[in-house]
Amino acid sequence: MRWLWQHWLISLATLVALGLVGGVGGIAVGLRLEEQNDLCMQCHTQPEYDFWARAQAAMLTAQPVDDLATFHIVPALENKQPNRAPLTCIGCHGGTNLSERVATMFELGALDTLKFVAQDDIRQPATLTHPLPNTFCLQCHTEDVERKGFDNHFHNKLDDPKAPAFACSDCHQAHAEADALQKFILRGKAFPQCNACHQQLGGPLNLQ
Repeated sequence: MRWLWQHWLISLATLVALGLVGGVGGIAVGLRLEEQNDLCMQCHTQPEYDFWARAQAAMLTAQPVDDLATFHIVPALENKQPNRAPLTCIGCHGGTNLSERVATMFELGALDTLKFVAQDDIRQPATLTHPLPNTFCLQCHTEDVERKGFDNHFHNKLDDPKAPAFACSDCHQAHAEADALQKFILRGKAFPQCNACHQQLGGPLNLQ
């Protein structure tokens, strides 16, 4: 009987090891596949497909860049880190580190896949269910935020505990069509944030 137990334990340990190896391998493959924007478009159809097509047009032709996301995708336009590869969908939507990427894969990707298999008709939300954190933007734009002066006072208040809790994406909306000369900021989105901050910290109100 002892040899039977040993055989069973060895078999169980082998299965556990294979499961771990397969799990790690599956995560590695999944992370690699997530880097392909085409894969995202298999499920995220609208309005995401329009966002992707807009970026493709700007990369392949002389089309103007109409939104902030495209500006970060098209090579040579974003010069904060000239040696980095253009951003992908998952670059913004997958978190800022490996643990957040893996969590996104399982919490969102795997769950959505199960929903798709079960329902055969799943509609993805047009807005982020996991908002883009400021820490992601600050990987490249710390100097922009820390630059002193009145013309940058709104950025200087981002970490002020007395100020409202603003996100970079409240004013800098990635996929909204806007003017590059205005830093892709829409007045209708930005000025309500200005008024909210002035209401709390003091300053002129009813800006528009």
